[in-house]
Amino acid sequence: FFFTAGFGRNHYIIDYFQSFRDNVLKKTFLGRAFVKFYYYVGPKYAPWLLDKPWAQKIVQVIAYVLYGMIKYIAFVAALVSVLVGVVLFRKLRGVESYGRS
Repeated sequence: FFFTAGFGRNHYIIDYFQSFRDNVLKKTFLGRAFVKFYYYVGPKYAPWLLDKPWAQKIVQVIAYVLYGMIKYIAFVAALVSVLVGVVLFRKLRGVESYGRS
């Protein structure tokens, strides 16, 4: 509601957060609780944004920041996972090679 009112048109940020809602939030208890709360609050307050360009800009900035944070966190988590895997693999190979001598 808020991001749609903030952007005022179809936008990839809106699509991303709708997908995030459906594929991430709705799969957990806390996520479903947040979505339920948002569906209660959103329709009441989102229309207020429609005639306030300054407020729409604030919503857009918040949306871009959240989008970047989520994308960045996913990237960092994937990178850390790969690095931990490589370190563990090297350690295990090192342990195996000591046992062969």
